[in-house]
Amino acid sequence: MNWSAKNSNGSISLSSPDGQCQVPGDIYTDLMRSSIIGDPYYRFGDVGYRWVAYENWTYSLLQTFERSASRGPASELMSAEDVENAALIELIFDGLQVVASIFIDGHRVGKTNNQFKQYSFDVTEVLQTSLQRKREQHKPTVNITVAFESSILYAREQFLNYKSLIRDNSTASSLGRTVRQMPDAPHYLRGLPYRNFIR
Repeated sequence: MNWSAKNSNGSISLSSPDGQCQVPGDIYTDLMRSSIIGDPYYRFGDVGYRWVAYENWTYSLLQTFERSASRGPASELMSAEDVENAALIELIFDGLQVVASIFIDGHRVGKTNNQFKQYSFDVTEVLQTSLQRKREQHKPTVNITVAFESSILYAREQFLNYKSLIRDNSTASSLGRTVRQMPDAPHYLRGLPYRNFIR
């Protein structure tokens, strides 16, 4: 499958045909393979390449569904007719790190916020509707997009929400317990802040 990846402003773009983008995988390995960054584990690479973690990254796949008449016997993918007649189609992710929104042809079908969970999304209606709109095409194609939000910026947002929660005494008392602020990662370890607010 030919995935592509890009950052939020489009200044970095990677593609599968060039061997730059591989799924399963991760953005650091893809950037290393493309010679955009060096080894983040060498010397101070973890600090020098920290900008990667502050970016939002989007992975995209143009998935083609062939018509039954033109499919080869070894094809493992569903045909367009299989999709149109299916009672249930699930899109399953065994691990997404961490916060991501999943889209099919621009329609959001799910959101993730825990890298330790398997996520399953019912995409039956969205996929069938998308293929019905493309009924005249010989090989209809849908765009599957996984838009990753910067884990650091997401964790900071969660911290700020938590901080506003503990400032509101009425909210804290309604929880029936004392809410205390958790410390940031120690700066002398060059740790990333607010890491305790994300999984």
